[in-house]
Amino acid sequence: MLQSLENPGALFQYSQDEFRNQLQLKADRRAEDADQRAAEANALAAAAPGLNMQEKAESLKQKRELTSIREALVREAAPSISETKIPGVRAGIVPTPGADNAKAKYDYDPVKVQKALVKRPRLVFRGKRTL
Repeated sequence: MLQSLENPGALFQYSQDEFRNQLQLKADRRAEDADQRAAEANALAAAAPGLNMQEKAESLKQKRELTSIREALVREAAPSISETKIPGVRAGIVPTPGADNAKAKYDYDPVKVQKALVKRPRLVFRGKRTL
């Protein structure tokens, strides 16, 4: 700064150096932020296959349980079922005994339901049936 009295260009050079230094600091900060974002993205990408494998393992476990449950239900519903049909039931090819009757058990007639819900009392006003 004292040189600015002797050399007027020194003040200009000092301000230019400060400006350049500030630009370099901002560029370094941006580069560090970009590196941090890249590291976070890499960590997330590395963790994603682990989560995906965990979901696949859970799905496979559920499928295995489903086949054993199907087999148990068939053996309970029809104890006389042949051993050759059991693998078909486990695979879901052969329907479980009683599965086709499930809809018939809960089948309903919408007209009957509507009539049951819309019973109105007959009111008589001045000798005329209304409502």
